Amino acid sequence: MFRSDSLSQLAILLLIVIFAAGCGHSASTETAPEVNISDAAVRHIEFSDLSACDADVLARSSVPGAMNRVTSCSEGAGFAVATGEHIYLGDFEGGLNPVASMSDILSGDVSGIQLTSDPTRIALLDGEAGLVEVLDESGKALFDVGGDFEAMSLGPGGDWLATIATDGTVNVWDPDAGVPLASFEGGGTGEGISPSGGGRRIIARTAEGISLLDVESGRVESIPLERGLLGDVLLSEGVDTIYVATEEPDSSVYAFDPNLEARWSYLLPGGVSPALVADATGEHLLVYGAHEVQAYVTAIHGSSGRALWRLTLEEGYVVSSASWDDDGRAVLGVLEESEERLDSHPAEPTLALCVDPGGEVASMVEISEGEIMDILPAGRVIVHNTGTGSMVVHSPRR
Repeated sequence: MFRSDSLSQLAILLLIVIFAAGCGHSASTETAPEVNISDAAVRHIEFSDLSACDADVLARSSVPGAMNRVTSCSEGAGFAVATGEHIYLGDFEGGLNPVASMSDILSGDVSGIQLTSDPTRIALLDGEAGLVEVLDESGKALFDVGGDFEAMSLGPGGDWLATIATDGTVNVWDPDAGVPLASFEGGGTGEGISPSGGGRRIIARTAEGISLLDVESGRVESIPLERGLLGDVLLSEGVDTIYVATEEPDSSVYAFDPNLEARWSYLLPGGVSPALVADATGEHLLVYGAHEVQAYVTAIHGSSGRALWRLTLEEGYVVSSASWDDDGRAVLGVLEESEERLDSHPAEPTLALCVDPGGEVASMVEISEGEIMDILPAGRVIVHNTGTGSMVVHSPRR
């Protein structure tokens, strides 16, 4: 129900990593102080009390067919879109340009897509065929490899590509030379891999907790977690913080420092795993999910664990995607989950909220035509209408 692709969408790896050497120390969560949200401003949102406004249109393009995947580069300078027919690359002023035809590069649908920070390279995963291909900005194929892969991650600089096979093996490749740089044996299956913001490390979700792999040295460090199943995992290079969410039966969020010691923990109401979104600095974290029938969003200061503000939403609405803009405001995609709507429409976000640093709703935009595909860094909202084939990039900020 909650978002999955983002800077968010970040993918993580379900992997039992077995390393014979180079393993670092393990972390403990027993002494982590819990976040106290009692001092944070808590506001309940009733949408009938808010006035809708028009959003600024940053770009408009024609994108026929269904949009399968959307991603942006870490610097927020561009984004890529995969449909059933084409791969598009665009910016936030001129819209999208087709760079490759799906029939020329992959045999199946794109199940994963990532950009370098330039953005000049696009990595594509065909999960059904187990293939990975890297293209340049003109659509020229630079590197392709097959191996029954389930997930992949492209380094922000494009100098390495990590893949995870169905047997749990992690391979790191040099896309320019087309040769493997390293291989690490594991077990189980993969759901994704995620690089750190600076591209030096890969974060992996394991059966016992979290593992960090340094791409250059091959050194591995582990964080065992016993409380609940693992959910979202983020590695913030800017403040050297690792954010980890656990699922039911014990839903919590942990922050770990560079020494893998727990900085703080946040025990969540209920057993639903939260989604995590950090801003560009890694210093601020959005935690969003739902407790029973009520959705919540909490903003936390990453280093200290201080809760900045908390929102609860009117019953029947959930937060389906989120990001931060450049001025410390949160941008939320909100989905109405009423039975009437679910009977007549696919589950689609209907509102975009811009929340200021104090937790006040600065603006609300109604999405009447199309669906919110994602909210990219800098708070840019991607809306696509499959019927008309139009794609619009909105900015809901005011």
